[in-house]
Amino acid sequence: MKKTKTFYECDNHVLIKTFRIMRITFFLLLVSILQTLANDTYSQVTKLSLDISATKLVDVLDEIEEQSEFYFLFNEKLINTNREVSINVKNEKINEIWHLLIYLNPMPNKNLYPEPLQTKPASHCLVLRY
Repeated sequence: MKKTKTFYECDNHVLIKTFRIMRITFFLLLVSILQTLANDTYSQVTKLSLDISATKLVDVLDEIEEQSEFYFLFNEKLINTNREVSINVKNEKINEIWHLLIYLNPMPNKNLYPEPLQTKPASHCLVLRY
């Protein structure tokens, strides 16, 4: 009758393979955790200064694109880019600038668009949608 081996009596290559799998699993888990704690992205740390009065929204967006690496994508059928806006900020993040553009310069037809624009920042691109 063949005797079964206990764990400590197993062949050495089985233990090496088990520890190798454990090391790889630990490494992948560590990389995943460190990735979630990564540094802030460009869109979270970039600050802009704007001093613009009575200018079309599309021109303000163009000015932001010139001062930074942001690009704005929008549907002109949904967003009135020809309305006049004014903004005066110094060293503000793009989220704050966008908040000021929307709330301090409201859309003329609030019934058509009851909620403010939603933004989805993604590295260097800011997608505007309702």
